[in-house]
Amino acid sequence: MNFGISPKRLLVTGVAAGSLLVGVAAGAAATLAATAASAASPSPSPSSSSASSSTAPTMPAHGTAANENAQVPVPGANDTQAQAAAVKAVGGGTAGAVTTDFT
Repeated sequence: MNFGISPKRLLVTGVAAGSLLVGVAAGAAATLAATAASAASPSPSPSSSSASSSTAPTMPAHGTAANENAQVPVPGANDTQAQAAAVKAVGGGTAGAVTTDFT
């Protein structure tokens, strides 16, 4: 038996190792490029003209008596659907009243 390394075996091993290195390098380059592209793209910001023309009401601070008094029950099927979604989200139990602020 000849246990020496033949040129053919050496070539096959070299090609396999080279392919592995090229694949890892290409994967890393693609990941880095995607990360850099997402970091470089600016997030949209509202323009000053649209922000100034907004008609949003001024709301009292959360948890204050004025805020609590402004809450009104959500009517009908929307109430039931919201309660079911809340119970499902936590895996069981009972959901309280569904209310909204400033309709």
